[in-house]
Amino acid sequence: KIVAGAPTTDLSIMVFTTEKKPLDAIPVEQRIPAEIDGYKTDVIQAGAPVRTASVPLEPLRDSTKYPTLRGGLQISGGGSNGAGTLGCIAETTAGYPNGPGRIVLLTNHHVLFSEDPSDVSPHCNISVGQTDQSCCCTWCDFFGDIVAHIRSNAVASQFVDGALAELKPGTVWRPEIQDEGSAGPIPITGVVSPDLDGAAILGGYPVWKRGMRTRKTTGSIVSVNATVKDSPNSMIIL
Repeated sequence: KIVAGAPTTDLSIMVFTTEKKPLDAIPVEQRIPAEIDGYKTDVIQAGAPVRTASVPLEPLRDSTKYPTLRGGLQISGGGSNGAGTLGCIAETTAGYPNGPGRIVLLTNHHVLFSEDPSDVSPHCNISVGQTDQSCCCTWCDFFGDIVAHIRSNAVASQFVDGALAELKPGTVWRPEIQDEGSAGPIPITGVVSPDLDGAAILGGYPVWKRGMRTRKTTGSIVSVNATVKDSPNSMIIL
């Protein structure tokens, strides 16, 4: 909970509004109670939430063909979005249908599949390209763009929007995220699991991402498990 502009150690249910009014100017039936199910409430004035991927950012779009595959690059897999961002490169574990040790690219469900959560069939045959894919089979690659083929473990729900594809043998990759800074790509050194429900989020937990449309953006996580319009389980980053 934020009190007098400073964060406290009290967990709260945060309610965001574009205009915060004096209590006596709000009808009684529209007032936010001081507590909900034992948790204090906190009314925060902020701008209307914006999904950065929905903002027209074509001048920033990075459609460069890179010799080394890494997170943050444009890929295309015939999904409903046409093209999207490669999140990172990963290695499968024992629970993967094709066994452990497979090197895969991780991205969103809508990059490789349609928006229908029940649709787990690959589109445009099975090729995944960087930057584009050419609707080819497992053995052909007419333009040298194909980086992955076999798709699996697609999930689209209110909790997860994910899909992966196994890299084509011989694809050059590195555990990095693309960055335009002078230092070049940023290496992935591990997995961080901050206590977003506790003290770690006080004052905002700093994060950054690299999207093929937005390039590098930064912010701080100020709320988790948020409901924005009809989208539950959202994260508010300011």
